[in-house]
Amino acid sequence: MSRTELDNKIIKHEQYADVNVIAQLRATNALLKFCYEHERIEGEYVNSIQACAKALESKDIKGAVSHFLNVPLGGNGCFNDWWPPVVYEHETDDYVWAVFEALTRYWSHIMSLSVEK
Repeated sequence: MSRTELDNKIIKHEQYADVNVIAQLRATNALLKFCYEHERIEGEYVNSIQACAKALESKDIKGAVSHFLNVPLGGNGCFNDWWPPVVYEHETDDYVWAVFEALTRYWSHIMSLSVEK
């Protein structure tokens, strides 16, 4: 995606865009924590999510959205095409999948609030 295309997708009223930064950073960090705890520590998509978190920490909305848009969701080979392993005694396969799916969907939703529809 070119810089111009990206700039056109960023919310037009930038002065209001950072209203969601706290929730976006919280969701991004929760998703990263889950990935780290479930042995998904690196890779292109995790690196983009880490960069998204850094941008959000700096209140760099454009940077955060740019990194968010680099994480494909919804198909084979996408970020969410992963079945997290069970790592804790209280977890089951279905539980870890549901938690990962919920975190990913919420992260996608909250980040999308800063993207022009």
